[in-house]
Amino acid sequence: MSIATLDDVQRQIALDDQGKVDFWTRSSRMSMDDQTGLFQFDTKEPRRSSESANIVDLDGRLLNATDHGMSQICSRVMGVPSRWFQQNPHALQAQIFNHWIAKSPSNYLVRTRNNTIRALLTSEYVPMNNSNVMEATLRNLPKQFTSAVHRFHFDDLTFFLKLTFPDLTREWVRPSTGQKEMFRVGVMISNSETGCASIRVEPFIFRQACTNDLIVEQDRAWRKQHRWVSQPVLNQLVEVALRRALQDGADAMEDFERLDAERVKEPEKTIEYLLRTGKFAEKYVDMTKKAFHEEPGDTRFAVVSAITRMAQLLPEPQRIEFERYAGKVMRQRHWLN
Repeated sequence: MSIATLDDVQRQIALDDQGKVDFWTRSSRMSMDDQTGLFQFDTKEPRRSSESANIVDLDGRLLNATDHGMSQICSRVMGVPSRWFQQNPHALQAQIFNHWIAKSPSNYLVRTRNNTIRALLTSEYVPMNNSNVMEATLRNLPKQFTSAVHRFHFDDLTFFLKLTFPDLTREWVRPSTGQKEMFRVGVMISNSETGCASIRVEPFIFRQACTNDLIVEQDRAWRKQHRWVSQPVLNQLVEVALRRALQDGADAMEDFERLDAERVKEPEKTIEYLLRTGKFAEKYVDMTKKAFHEEPGDTRFAVVSAITRMAQLLPEPQRIEFERYAGKVMRQRHWLN
């Protein structure tokens, strides 16, 4: 998503918050209508999950579910695949669901938007919306460095914001080619409101020559599960995480540069080995080899850059996955050769 400023990001997130309602409910108050296959809550006052959540009268109202919400319902309540469940007629779906929900003496957090269930989560889950994460980020951005929005993406499953710091830029001449390079430290902040991922702060390296991003290996990432957390606690944790991420990003630039002095005998075979070891589909092996031919070389630098170059061709969630993998292989000492 093309966003110019942090103010733009805030406005987009505020708009996205419209229509969201969270509430706790007991399993005994939840059922499925056998005519429509929609969900019903037998209560007029579901207990709100946080101070920001609204209380609404859901008694008798029928709620749909997103694909993700349905997948969580099938998994948590019935232990069956969502695809199989939805192939059944509504009457049979209701019979199966109502049987298992009666045997599930649990409390659930239900996250909805405009009368659609977007997540069914456990009672231990603490909702931290993207707006909460943004508040913690903006409060704790280091004052001594300017920051710029690099990339921004959100949907009902994931959120990430990439910031770069122009003051933390490093110029370098590659020994293998004599080409002048420029790297910049960045930080990625990510979240999921629907139970797909924890809150994360991760350093990354932006390479200006090909606009590639490499996310530094995950052991340097900060994570916080959606448990035992509040806004003040999140603010404190993100402050420390941002400071550490900037330092780790600066250190990683030097590590990335050193890859250009490390030779690889058979770069294409190495690419095949690395991606197959990572259990990626064969099409991504072919795409990475094609990206390698756009900037060939016989160094580790060239191999890692091929992975991040290929990642630019992918939609955002997959792109992040490959940028993280590139950071992982950058620090691996034992490749194919």
